[in-house]
Amino acid sequence: MMTLFVVSFIFFFVLMEEVLAQEEQAVDSLFYQGITYYREGRYRETLRMMELIDQVYTDHPRKTGSLLMQGKSFYKLKEYQKSLEAFDRLISNYPQSDYADDALYGVATVYYRMHIPKEALKYLMRVIEEGKDSRLLRKAAKLTSDIMDNLIGEEDLEALVEEMPNERGKAAVALRLGRRKIDESRFQSAKTMLARFLEQYPNSTYAPQVEELLRQAEEMGKGFFKLGVILPLTGTFSEQGNAILQGFQYAIDRHNAQDSSKVQLVVHDSEGHIVRAIQVAQQLCRDGEVLAIVGELESDLTAAIAAVVEDAGVALLAPTATMDGISSIGPNIFQVNSSLTIRGQALAEYAVSGLGLKTFAILAPVDEYGKSMRDAFVRTAERLGAEIVAEKWYYEDDMDLGPQFQEFRETGLRRMIKDSLVVLVHGDEWTDEYDEQPGDVLYVKQTFADLMDSTGLAVTCYDGIFLPVYGEDLDYVAPQLANYNIDTRIFGGTFWHNPEKLEENERYTDGAIFVSDFYVDPSGYQYHTFRDAYRIANGKTPEKMETYGYDTANLLLDAVGDESLSRHQIVARLSEKRSYDGIRGSIVFNQVRVNKSVSILQYRGGRILRIR
Repeated sequence: MMTLFVVSFIFFFVLMEEVLAQEEQAVDSLFYQGITYYREGRYRETLRMMELIDQVYTDHPRKTGSLLMQGKSFYKLKEYQKSLEAFDRLISNYPQSDYADDALYGVATVYYRMHIPKEALKYLMRVIEEGKDSRLLRKAAKLTSDIMDNLIGEEDLEALVEEMPNERGKAAVALRLGRRKIDESRFQSAKTMLARFLEQYPNSTYAPQVEELLRQAEEMGKGFFKLGVILPLTGTFSEQGNAILQGFQYAIDRHNAQDSSKVQLVVHDSEGHIVRAIQVAQQLCRDGEVLAIVGELESDLTAAIAAVVEDAGVALLAPTATMDGISSIGPNIFQVNSSLTIRGQALAEYAVSGLGLKTFAILAPVDEYGKSMRDAFVRTAERLGAEIVAEKWYYEDDMDLGPQFQEFRETGLRRMIKDSLVVLVHGDEWTDEYDEQPGDVLYVKQTFADLMDSTGLAVTCYDGIFLPVYGEDLDYVAPQLANYNIDTRIFGGTFWHNPEKLEENERYTDGAIFVSDFYVDPSGYQYHTFRDAYRIANGKTPEKMETYGYDTANLLLDAVGDESLSRHQIVARLSEKRSYDGIRGSIVFNQVRVNKSVSILQYRGGRILRIR
């Protein structure tokens, strides 16, 4: 009985061995037939063979090979989602398989074909980290280089450095990204990124390579930095925007030609739109190479980008903005131009403290400019002991200002009568004695109504009249003083600095005093040197806006010097720099980083003269 059992067992074992051998042969036959179909480009037939192995022989060693060939066949058929599913089954269920790194590479190529290069890089890095096949490693390295050099943006590479799960992947991306940044002269950004890697992995096997690249970035980046410029180069104010840019570029070109440090401009057109200005400001702030920004032309756009750059810690130099409070947005904001408040204060201080005047009339336009100038002038004059006797407003399109000046005349006459400068004598009250009265009192044989109807008697009770009107308004503002016989000193605002309009109205404007943020001495050596050199370089004479750009650039260059500074250090340097002598006048920052330097000018004898 025992003998029979042993014989039966041996027979069963031999039979099973034969069956298994036949099964092994069948699976191998299916697998190699599928490989043959794949080589012949018959991918559907390959899939039938491999799916049969996958479904019938679920635990067979050829299972992993069949999954790999399924993934590759779906890839060839451009059925990328099915390809990913097959590769993922192999990677997830058989991580120790010899085919796992092939599957990782397969996933990378699928993402590459699906134009998702960032995901492709993640899997290629896993191949490089985990793979053992030197042939596959070379292919992965080549595809990695192609993607990083041609298909993926810097922001995604920056993110990948942080997202890579292992040190080797981080190092590979960091080294490639660092080299790209250096080749593109993005030294500051390269230094920041490489230094961050070394801080995270000081003992990395890749540390020597990273340190060498960091040394190159530091050496090549000495004295090199980028400046952002945001100006309206198209649109309504394009003429002024381009003029500022030309002056700024001229200063940078001179610096680069004469100095060891080099500056590169990154220029953006705001198109005069606030949304566009904000967008390009955000873009410049994200660029780690841009260490400071110049812009904008208009105050409201300047205020908008000021909020953006303040959050990013970038210095903003506003060359022309006059709105009050822009610099209060944050300590990185510097108003190179004086504010309207500073100008109104300066003019009032000169009129009251400098000239000893005590009574004023004011006519201003009903807008932000007129209100700002009026408020600053009134606050300062009253603080110094002067009195605002009369004030009126006008709208932009109001060309008939007779009613306003009529009221000035009426208020002035009443004031003169009240102060006994004019005594009205009625009818039979008049005696010859009044004709012989000495002194400043004027005895007039008229009624008040007659005085108002006639302009024969000059109104002299105003020591000065402040007219912060626009240049084009001078044509119908200035003559009214003569029409209504108001005899007083004239004080004008910023827009009076208009030689053409002053000359056209010289009969009325001669002797007028006004405030300006711009004055060049036509006989000064500094201006002549600048003007002649600019003419040679650009074939034109520099005007106001070109000079703004030139002075703003030189202020910044003077503060930075030849050193390689960070954004924070540039802000600190500008904060420490209290004054700079520019072509258009001094730039002197007050405690809130607004230029407090203005010029008090006078139009006299056909010339504009600086009197303070």
